[in-house]
Amino acid sequence: MTETNFYSLGFGGKLALGFHNGISSGVVVVEATNPGYPSEQANVEVSSDGVTWTNAGTITQDGQVNLPSNTGCINFVRLTDISDLNTFSDGTADAYDVNGVKAIGEACTPPPTSGGGCTTTISQSNNSKIVTVVSSKTNTGKNKAKKNTGGTNTIVTGPSTSTVNVNVSGSTNTTTGDCCNNCGTGGTNVSIIGNGNNSTNTVTVTNN
Repeated sequence: MTETNFYSLGFGGKLALGFHNGISSGVVVVEATNPGYPSEQANVEVSSDGVTWTNAGTITQDGQVNLPSNTGCINFVRLTDISDLNTFSDGTADAYDVNGVKAIGEACTPPPTSGGGCTTTISQSNNSKIVTVVSSKTNTGKNKAKKNTGGTNTIVTGPSTSTVNVNVSGSTNTTTGDCCNNCGTGGTNVSIIGNGNNSTNTVTVTNN
């Protein structure tokens, strides 16, 4: 028997480990196996939130895997036994035995999560151009009254109109998204939908 302490996954069993300091490069897994035993294997997955997992590779006994390029900084490692039960004749076989898991690379800080996603703060500002046009026109019909002494004259004038136009144009919306650290390398796009006076707007955040 091996003289070290270890954790046996059991055939098809899983073990998830959390790291306080984030992992930036990869992990080394040390396995405890008696000499002459069939090869024991495990699948390695990584996650930044313990909810969404990304496959990082498989190991046979002791092994090392690097983090996939799209994972960034991670806090969790999950090991799943994939050993072939048919290759074991020992009735006490317990599949992959985890002796230790070591992080590779500098410590990092994964993005904070809220509901399993990135937290983005959004501020909105509106810039509008307002043009007011006032047009006034009076038409009396060029009426004249002559030789009206000693009598009464009636003058009917033409129409008098006044028009006021107010034009609002050039309204734009500008948003700034302060996305969390390491949420992505392609930037954050924020779209505001349903703008209007006293409206309730829908904000869509996408990260590349």
